[in-house]
Amino acid sequence: MTDDLRSVMRHFGEQDRIYFVHFRDVRGTPAKVTEAFHDDGQTDLAAGLRAYRDVGYDGGYRPDHCPKMGD
Repeated sequence: MTDDLRSVMRHFGEQDRIYFVHFRDVRGTPAKVTEAFHDDGQTDLAAGLRAYRDVGYDGGYRPDHCPKMGD
């Protein structure tokens, strides 16, 4: 997880302005993103959960957007 993302989470979390979290994982670049299974992409989801905890977030989490498995 990047420091930029942590600072955004801290900014909104300290204001109690995070209402719901959709968790997803991806691979790629902003120009070409491919969805990945949770914790199989380039995102450290455990670090994300810890960051939300650290800002006092106690709302809901939704694991979201698994990649397509077939045609």
